[in-house]
Amino acid sequence: MLDVRLFDETVAAVALFAGAEHRLVYQNEACARLLGARPVGLPAREAFPEPDAGEFLTVLDEVVASGRPRQLPEAREPDPGAPEQARYFVYSCTPVTMAEGRGAMVVALDTTAETMALERYEAVVTAVSQMVWVLRADGSAQELVPGWQQLTGSPWRDRMDEQWGAHIHPHDRARLRHEWHAALAKEFPGLFETTFRVRASDGSYRHMSTRCVPILRNGHAEEWIAATDDVQDTWSATLRERLLAEIAQVSGEGLDESFAAVAKAIVPELADACVIMLLDHEEWPPPEHVPVTARRAASATRHGLPTRPPLQDQTVVISGTVRDVLARRAPCTFNLSAGKGVPPGIVPAVTEQWLRSADATSLTLYPLVAEDVDLGYAATSANGDSPAPGPADTTLIQGIFRASERPSARPSTCSGPAAPLCASSMLISPARRPFPVRAWPPATSRPAPRTRSAATGTTPSSTPRTPSYSTSETSPDTTSQQPPPWDSCAACSGALPGTTAQNACPRPS
Repeated sequence: MLDVRLFDETVAAVALFAGAEHRLVYQNEACARLLGARPVGLPAREAFPEPDAGEFLTVLDEVVASGRPRQLPEAREPDPGAPEQARYFVYSCTPVTMAEGRGAMVVALDTTAETMALERYEAVVTAVSQMVWVLRADGSAQELVPGWQQLTGSPWRDRMDEQWGAHIHPHDRARLRHEWHAALAKEFPGLFETTFRVRASDGSYRHMSTRCVPILRNGHAEEWIAATDDVQDTWSATLRERLLAEIAQVSGEGLDESFAAVAKAIVPELADACVIMLLDHEEWPPPEHVPVTARRAASATRHGLPTRPPLQDQTVVISGTVRDVLARRAPCTFNLSAGKGVPPGIVPAVTEQWLRSADATSLTLYPLVAEDVDLGYAATSANGDSPAPGPADTTLIQGIFRASERPSARPSTCSGPAAPLCASSMLISPARRPFPVRAWPPATSRPAPRTRSAATGTTPSSTPRTPSYSTSETSPDTTSQQPPPWDSCAACSGALPGTTAQNACPRPS
């Protein structure tokens, strides 16, 4: 027989109910403090008349009828003027036999402090717009503050398995797995921080920064609280500034060297490979029937891909696709399906062969323009399991190309028809011309190049002239023509309105 005196001094709140009406036959002092003093002898329905006590009365019925105990969390409003009463508690209801007959014993514990602390914590992490997870060593995970589905478009998974990992960038999966296992293996675990890319619902990848703090029990990290934040905008801005700083270190070099620095800066951070193609024409656009040649001036590839072909002034007659990209001055991405090669007229044959051997899956073209003059274009590729660049990637790469083409205050040395561009561009020296150059018109008949005024930033006003092009190295009416003398340099005379050729172009006399 149960002796109720055993519960008089216990910390837990204890109440005993007996009979068909669940009359309250005992309540210790802890219960009176926790839930308020109740009159002993009354049926439970009268002893607990609160509107929110309905579920508790139902549990009493079920426990006595079934003989099986129940445990439930509960919340209630404290009585007026009794702030010491519990707002949140958890209670167990167990069948017992007493002198009064069969009944139930209720034991309650105050969880108000713990529950309110958790509510405050959830409010704080929600206010800072971070995803918050609980990670465990066995790979299970729980999302405390949601955000995964909004980011990826897929429901949250309670295990960090292969399906979860499919959302991680292919180049980050092995590293992330290695770093996580290394953190678990530490004898004294501490703060774990890392950054990785997650595929968003629009197919692009965004950089996420995660900080994990271990919860230690008996000296072991049984759980980790992880706060994850989207840092894509900050990452892009930081990378852009760093890459431009690297490019600026070679801004006084030749045109090929400057573009080589750009290609090396982009690879492997933003692309698997990059090739720079420089045009053969000073004015743009030429008539549609006139073939235009582009020269492979620089290239770069990431580690792990086949060796790229050496630079040997390989050329290609550009296609209408390239002309369209240059005319629109906007990037364009081509998805290369299995067995389908690169569209013709974009890169030289050796580069096409390399792209096939390196399992290129996409190719993106970027126009290269400086001071409103079309220099050429860059082609970047994604290879193997690398995803095609998303809108944010192409915008970032295009921004780097444009920023690297801005005017530089550093002195330049150049000669020939590209002198105005060289004098006003960060890319100092003109492209080498290993292939036959079209016949050079004399200054009196040569069309004014498309340049910008250094003083106003606008195109110098002049009477439009019809361009004259020659598609062969020599022709009957051009064999006698020679490049213009220094004091009548057609390329330089338009560089700065109101200046002479000599003081507009730094070429030594």
